[in-house]
Amino acid sequence: MGVADVITVTEDEKFFIKKENVEDLTGGSAIHFISFLPIFMRGYDKIINVFKKEGPLGIKDDGQTYENLAFIQINVAKMDDDWTDKFDIVTIFDACHDQMRPDLCLKEIHRVLKPGGVFGMLEVDSTSNVFKDKQEKGITAAQMYGSSMFHCLPVGSNSEDALALGAMWGRERAVKMLEDAGFSNITVKPTPQFEQNVLYVCSKD
Repeated sequence: MGVADVITVTEDEKFFIKKENVEDLTGGSAIHFISFLPIFMRGYDKIINVFKKEGPLGIKDDGQTYENLAFIQINVAKMDDDWTDKFDIVTIFDACHDQMRPDLCLKEIHRVLKPGGVFGMLEVDSTSNVFKDKQEKGITAAQMYGSSMFHCLPVGSNSEDALALGAMWGRERAVKMLEDAGFSNITVKPTPQFEQNVLYVCSKD
């Protein structure tokens, strides 16, 4: 998800929504946006009215219209050239490891963030080491590696140069890839609501 010029702090520290756009870049169902934004954005000018994605993961056009919300199916490893320094916030929900070239995706996310922009990446919590994962997580590690083998690895292996990381790529590899993409101030935060995950938060200088 990319957010551009949405939140501004006024003198009394209250927040308001500007007339801009929110775009879902992850390819997910985005049910949280469908449920939340139409109510939250009510009363603002209609900016974008797109509710259709092609392909097997696309959302069926149900005839509804949504303000300030667009569903765009793109190659995140090569986003629009006009998006350089466009977004204040970009998030990925448990999807970076599924990309064939997550390294290129992270570099593109860095490009489309404004200087000072924030990137949040939710991913499975693992160590980047199978033996350590087995020691720390026991049977949960077996379950996560198993599900990754039947879903994440096949999805992330569909190009000749694919990295095929899988869900258990881990903190060490993720932090290194974020650094290589140009991000700074990288922190790894626990997510109590999703015990199997952690949240990587970083910024663009």
